[in-house]
Amino acid sequence: PSHAAKPNEGIDALVTGAQYVTAVQTIVSRNADPMKSMVITIGKMQAGSRYNIVAGECVLEGTCRTFAPEMRDLAEKRLKEVLDGVCLLSGCTGELNYERGYMAVLNEEKMTKYMSDKIKELYGDEALVEVEPAMTAEDFSFYLNEVPGAFAWIGTTGEGEKVWPLHNSHYNPNEGVLWRGAALLTKLVLDFNK
Repeated sequence: PSHAAKPNEGIDALVTGAQYVTAVQTIVSRNADPMKSMVITIGKMQAGSRYNIVAGECVLEGTCRTFAPEMRDLAEKRLKEVLDGVCLLSGCTGELNYERGYMAVLNEEKMTKYMSDKIKELYGDEALVEVEPAMTAEDFSFYLNEVPGAFAWIGTTGEGEKVWPLHNSHYNPNEGVLWRGAALLTKLVLDFNK
């Protein structure tokens, strides 16, 4: 770190971190196959201790979401290469700690149809709503990597109410509908292989 009035006497980790955040966006737009989904989000940046001190350290946290394993490999490789490039440009050092978390949730077609049929039997055709693929993370992906299965969302927003996204402070599920999920799981088990 150095005094803000003499930035040449230090290496500004905050500026370098900001450059990295901007630069990694080109991984998705310029390195990834546009027909294969990828999202890279830096959701947290911590740098600096005071307004008049050049930041000596910057810590970033983010997430990478893909459906295809080869895209995950590409993201990890390019995140490291971009970090090395930004560090070379600024004269600092950096470390990438890339932890592989959940895999993509990929429902098996036969099990998806089975679950869809059981939802209709229990709650009627109007209860089944097909959703677009999403990049949300879910540990159920580990099960689906081992055995055929399907994952479903249970809507908890009341009719006519505003739908708030996950992790939003306004999200307030209607717990009165949770029994529907338990009933569905029971029916899936009792009717399996009939």
